Amino acid sequence: MNFLSVSGISFSYGKKEILKDISFSLPQKSALYVLGPNGGGKTTLLKILAGILKEKSGDYFIDGKKISDLTAVKKAEKAAYVPGEINTVFDFSVIQTVMLGRIRFKEWWKEFDKEDKDAAYDAMRKLSIENLAEKSVNKISLGEKQLVFLAQALVQQPSVMILDEPSSHLDIDHKIKLFEALSEMKKNGITIVFSSHEIKPSLFYSDYCLCLKEGELFRFCPSKEITFDILGELYSLKNKNTFKNFL
Repeated sequence: MNFLSVSGISFSYGKKEILKDISFSLPQKSALYVLGPNGGGKTTLLKILAGILKEKSGDYFIDGKKISDLTAVKKAEKAAYVPGEINTVFDFSVIQTVMLGRIRFKEWWKEFDKEDKDAAYDAMRKLSIENLAEKSVNKISLGEKQLVFLAQALVQQPSVMILDEPSSHLDIDHKIKLFEALSEMKKNGITIVFSSHEIKPSLFYSDYCLCLKEGELFRFCPSKEITFDILGELYSLKNKNTFKNFL
């Protein structure tokens, strides 16, 4: 049964068409890897799936709910988004930053409580960053900051987790922990959509791969069906075996 369904989505910035008639669907507890050259529309697609941008045309549903029709609180219930580049304005501690993901559970007059703090520490432990709890979020590395905001998304308890380049600033140890955490999320019922330039591990840990090229759907298939020939054509390489040197 399809849990996430995208039908004929297009999007433009002014007269510049970014996405053209994108359609695909996913079952629950699966992971989709969005792959393609820079400028192909990956981030725009992820923002539409997160409800941040509204599609110009087409339909998008999670568990039968049309996302563009939902309130901000209901969107937060359905999808959490972690951008690739994160700017932090306020000098919060890491634990305070993670707990912000609990806002959707709180009435506006209520403060965070022990349940919120326990949920935050549980998320941080899953990503091996609990040792950062009392540090300023502005005084940790970019890779650590990415994991902090992934923990924030985890405590939001969404149906769909949407991640834009989540491993871009991580060292090898934290990359392994990240992909292990994504696998655990799937087991716990979360559907995951993510982009990454880490092609080999992304294909290994994902169930499906969606390839975008110049805003169009180049291919959507099980990740295990992606070949060097497909990658070479996707990236317009004359020598399609070039990828063998990188994977």
